[in-house]
Amino acid sequence: MNASFLKKQDLYVQDVESLDDIDSFQLPPQTLSTDWFQEALSNTFAFSLLRDESHLCFIAFFPENASSHPEDDTGSFIEGLWKYDVAELFVTIDDSRYLEVNLSPQAAYWAARFDSYRSKAAWKPDIPAICSSRALESGMQVSRVYIPHRWYLGEQDHTVLSLNVCGIRHPAGKDPVYISAALPVDSDPDFHLRELRQVVAVVS
Repeated sequence: MNASFLKKQDLYVQDVESLDDIDSFQLPPQTLSTDWFQEALSNTFAFSLLRDESHLCFIAFFPENASSHPEDDTGSFIEGLWKYDVAELFVTIDDSRYLEVNLSPQAAYWAARFDSYRSKAAWKPDIPAICSSRALESGMQVSRVYIPHRWYLGEQDHTVLSLNVCGIRHPAGKDPVYISAALPVDSDPDFHLRELRQVVAVVS
């Protein structure tokens, strides 16, 4: 399916020798400054993507006043994180299948595979994801989830990575705010659209 886009921000993944030294990398986060409807965000949506030979690391920066699931706790596997402030990553597995990973301000996470558009597979993570969260002096909360490559690569040896980064914010007393790196023309917010996932550059 071909689509016209209002915006399609170029994304990249930083290739590193080991994610064990992640705190030593001085990488500026990638940022999104407008929502699905091209309205300016009150706080920029910031994230980073890194990978080594075993994991893809998704890092999200949450504002100090971010809303959290009542059971939000680092490393917890919680469905329904999207009802609160959340960062979301969609990764293509093949022509029809894809992986969705949700990350909360305190680094709780949720992951699911889909066999086709919004058709969730009977798959669950075979091992817990490694997660961490810390507060910055600015008050922002930085959350990380380390995603094993086999969750989305399977037996395939992919050299091309296709994904999209999204998020939802729930400002008090207002409608949810939907954020996506790629925005189609004339579409209500829908992060599952296949055309939103784009081939990303891998940089060293």
